[in-house]
Amino acid sequence: MHWINEYIGKEWGLGCAGPDRFDCLGLAREIQKKKYGIKIPEISVDSERLISVIRAMKGHDAWLEWIMIDSPEDGCLVKLYRQAEADHIGVWVNVDGGGVLHSSQKNGVQFDRPFALMAMGWERIEYYRRRVD
Repeated sequence: MHWINEYIGKEWGLGCAGPDRFDCLGLAREIQKKKYGIKIPEISVDSERLISVIRAMKGHDAWLEWIMIDSPEDGCLVKLYRQAEADHIGVWVNVDGGGVLHSSQKNGVQFDRPFALMAMGWERIEYYRRRVD
């Protein structure tokens, strides 16, 4: 049994970072810290306002430590776009061919492959790994 099963099915919760409820950023921070040893600083955001989420995902200094990569790698962050700006985030996990562990308001924590994410309406997917200096 893979460790992602500990998370799948947990409820979505606005501003929640576990252990039983997660929003997308809370889940990404938890997974990065517990499974990959990477601490992402807490980012204060009004999750009820989409523009606030977009600005946090685009302009916060925490993202300076991450660089975009062409292909997903185990543990990389995944930014999802519906239009021109990212408004959702998850973590790529190399299990069963690979996919994104993320938390959505509608379904809670789930694991989806890129084709399924595109079918859900995500127009663009970007992968980021932590910068190694």
